Amino acid sequence: MQKPTANSLPEIQLEVGDIHTLSLANAFSGKFIQQGYTLNRFDPMHISVTSTDRNDIYRITALKPGTTMFKIIATNPAGRTPLEVDVSIT
Repeated sequence: MQKPTANSLPEIQLEVGDIHTLSLANAFSGKFIQQGYTLNRFDPMHISVTSTDRNDIYRITALKPGTTMFKIIATNPAGRTPLEVDVSIT
């Protein structure tokens, strides 16, 4: 088994106050990601990121104009793989 592979995601473009729902259904390739996803640090001045009841859906709320990014890490028995998510806020 190989560790997950991160697929590229387009930059998320939001206006202050917008909420974006991010599904990780196609964000990673590989098997057995049932061990889940981990949200890495994000800039709380620009965005809020929260997970939903489903482990593969996150909500991003735009708080302040600017650009920022955060990482989501997929894990399986073979290892961990980060995916950078870029966010631009106007």
